[in-house]
Amino acid sequence: MGPIRLYGGVLLNTTAAYCNYEGGSGTNIDADPMFMDADGADNVPGTEDDDLHLRHELPENVSPSIDAGDTEVLGGANPVDLDGAARAVDDPDTPDTGVSFLNLAVDMGAYELQPAPAPPSCPEDINGDGVVNVLDLIDVLLAFGTACP
Repeated sequence: MGPIRLYGGVLLNTTAAYCNYEGGSGTNIDADPMFMDADGADNVPGTEDDDLHLRHELPENVSPSIDAGDTEVLGGANPVDLDGAARAVDDPDTPDTGVSFLNLAVDMGAYELQPAPAPPSCPEDINGDGVVNVLDLIDVLLAFGTACP
């Protein structure tokens, strides 16, 4: 493989594997990574308001970079992503197209898709504080008669 052009036009002579970039082939892919908001609210890529988390909106808006990296490069460790979240987390809705280790396939990119929070174990606990009490009733009464989103 030849040089890779990075953001800003910098060229590196390196070998890439299980990456997503323009012209990717072999174990690499050339696909829209489907970031949540690649250029942020200011519509300028490379600024702090960019959201480079991978899109996961079933059934059709799912990033091809999810579970497509090489988990073996972690060496059995489970480091964290840029959010400080676990790095190798399996998405059961996405086929593992990368190299998995212990049935986990890491995502391509800086952020690992994290599972959605589990629904509350007690649906009557409206505010999620672990207790069904008058505070839950108040939340229901405050929302009563309002339109749902």
